[in-house]
Amino acid sequence: MKRAENKKKYNWLYLPLVTAVIACMCNACKKESKATDQIPPKITSISYLQDRQIDLQSANYGEWILIKGDNLAPVGTVDFNGVKAADSLIYADKNTITVKIPTDLPDPVNNPITVSTPFGTVTHQFKILQPAPLFDTFMPVWGGSGDAITLLGDYFVGVEGVFFGALQAEIVEKDKNKIVVKVPQGAPVDKIKIVTPSGVVVSEKTFGFKYLLFAEAIASGWWSGPWGGTTAVVNEEARTGSLAIKFTAAGTWGGAKYGKNAPDVDAAGFTGIKFSLFGLEGTSGKKVKVYLNGVSGKGYEVFLKEGTWQDFEIPLYNLGSPNTINTVTLQEFSGNPSNFYIDDIGFY
Repeated sequence: MKRAENKKKYNWLYLPLVTAVIACMCNACKKESKATDQIPPKITSISYLQDRQIDLQSANYGEWILIKGDNLAPVGTVDFNGVKAADSLIYADKNTITVKIPTDLPDPVNNPITVSTPFGTVTHQFKILQPAPLFDTFMPVWGGSGDAITLLGDYFVGVEGVFFGALQAEIVEKDKNKIVVKVPQGAPVDKIKIVTPSGVVVSEKTFGFKYLLFAEAIASGWWSGPWGGTTAVVNEEARTGSLAIKFTAAGTWGGAKYGKNAPDVDAAGFTGIKFSLFGLEGTSGKKVKVYLNGVSGKGYEVFLKEGTWQDFEIPLYNLGSPNTINTVTLQEFSGNPSNFYIDDIGFY
C-alpha cells in the first residue's frame, strides 16, 4: 500500500517535466514548418497544360501555360515582362501555377515571367512570341517617292522591315497597330510586305498604278459621259488628295462613264482595275456594277457602304480580259437612286 502511494507521488512529479518536453517538441515543429513555408518561390520549367511532361522553350501570346517549380503558393502575382496576369486566370499550388498569358506584351519575343509570393520573387527568362502580323489595309493606295503611307493592322511590335516589292522603305513611325513609311525611290506597282520577328505578311491589295485615269483630275484624252445623273469633280470628300468625283443620281440605274479618245489603251501588262467608292445616305448594301468597253454582261458588282471609303481591285479576267480599253463604267445596279463619290481610278 505504501509502495503504491509512492509511485503515484512520483508520477505527479514527472508530469510537469513531460509537459515541458512535449511543449518544446511542438514549438520546434512549428518553427520548422514556418521556416519551410517562408522559402522564396522557385521556377524550374514551363509546359503546356495538355502535355505537362514536355518543357517548353517558348509559348505564344494568349496561351495557357503551366509554371512548374517549388513554393509557388500562395501566389501574389504572375507578371509577364511588366504585364500582370488577371487574378481570375491564375490557379496555384505548391509546385505549379496554371496561368493564361496576356494577349499583349511589350516585346515580340523576350518576355520574362516573374512570380511573387509573400515570401519572395523569382524571374524566369522565357520567350513568349507575339502572333504573326495582321495586315488590314494601307492608305493612300498610291503615292510618289518620299510620300508617307500608313499601314494598319496588328502585331507590328518589333517590325524589322517594310518592302514595296523588293525595295525596303524607311520607317518613320511604328506601334503595335500602325506603321508609317516613306515610299522608296522607284517603288514598283506591287504588294507591300511587312516583316516582324514572328512572321511575314503581304498586303491583299496592290500599291500604285500602271495607268491612272483619275486622281484630282481626269487624265488627258479621256471624257466623261454620265447618264441618269450627273458627275462633278468636287472638294467635299476624297480618298486621297482633296478632290473626288461625285455621282448624283437623277433616278435609278444611272452611272458614271469615262471614255478614251482614240487610240484605245493597250491592256497588255495590266492585271486589273482599281478604284475607291464612298456611299452617301441610304446606300449601304447597294450595288455598283463596273464594266469595260460598254460590255455590261462581263461586269463585276461591288457593294457600297454609307459614310465609308472602300478600295476595290478587280482582275481583268473578271471583266472579260479585254486586250484594249476604251471606256470604264460604274453603274448603280440596285434600282436605287444612289449618290456616291469615286476616287483613284486606274489600272495596276
